[in-house]
Amino acid sequence: MKKLPPYGRQLFVSPQTRILMLYVGTPHCRQAAKHDQSLGQFHHLVLPEIKDAEQYRWPVKDCVITAIDFGGSEHPEVEHLIAVLAEAGAAEVSVRQIHTNQITVYDREEQESAA
Repeated sequence: MKKLPPYGRQLFVSPQTRILMLYVGTPHCRQAAKHDQSLGQFHHLVLPEIKDAEQYRWPVKDCVITAIDFGGSEHPEVEHLIAVLAEAGAAEVSVRQIHTNQITVYDREEQESAA
């Protein structure tokens, strides 16, 4: 069985909102997660390297995910991350790339209605 991503064991997602933060790209991803913890927030996961997304078991079923990409990933890598999270059951994924201010969005309901 695949392991949980970093910070997966202490993850708490509110059943009412199902909102989750995903921080991508070393070292800033860990700094952002530590900052959230210092504020008493545990609704986040960390992905040090975007290329490693398939190595983890993602506890994201029906979650709305906002991913912050600190690593300046290429668009195909972002699309692959979204596909991995969608396959794990995410309801919506938005990836914001800090270095370009580009946002890529996946919405399960839109995908299902378009099919």
